[in-house]
Amino acid sequence: MSAYNRPDIDRRYTDALLRAVKEQRKRTPKDPTGYIRRHELAFMAPTKPFEQAIVQMLLGLKHYASDHENAYGSKLADDGVIGEAWLDALRGLRAMLNGQLGRLDGGFLDAAICNLYREAGFDGEL
Repeated sequence: MSAYNRPDIDRRYTDALLRAVKEQRKRTPKDPTGYIRRHELAFMAPTKPFEQAIVQMLLGLKHYASDHENAYGSKLADDGVIGEAWLDALRGLRAMLNGQLGRLDGGFLDAAICNLYREAGFDGEL
């Protein structure tokens, strides 16, 4: 099932993540082995083990950051308690990129995680 077709995930939360994939693709326009296409398919329609879990965690963190900003009018980085907990979860997800990812590409996911970190108002090293 595509992440876009899931009723519990709003398409707008995937836009920033897909932008990160597209930006990475611009830097590496050739895809001789097909790994970029495999990553895009895995992100849009996670079907293999680990793919859905990784995509859902990433989208969940994106959704939470967006909900926080909409509810409180401030970035997660400004919240000394919840922001730190969210950051721990983001760092945990980043560490999980060292494990099984299915067809997902760790480099693309890492770029999406770094973009999400900045969008949530954090700066410096992740």
